[in-house]
Amino acid sequence: DLIVNLFSPTGTEINLHRRTGGTNDNLFKTYSFDNTTSLSILKGERVQGNWKLKVSDTLSRDIGKLNKWSIKMVLD
Repeated sequence: DLIVNLFSPTGTEINLHRRTGGTNDNLFKTYSFDNTTSLSILKGERVQGNWKLKVSDTLSRDIGKLNKWSIKMVLD
């Protein structure tokens, strides 16, 4: 029931997670950049600036919190 979107410094929105996982209590996920993922849309964008993560819990009966998130950039 979670929707997770990442926003780049230029405002590009990428959906990372959309209501999959069934009744799992937690979401532990690593997203890698390659040409087959939704992150490939970021190719050529600048990486400096403020990144934003928006998490929406679409079921009111669940209780949860965001413990941490991070971005690791490896530049060529």
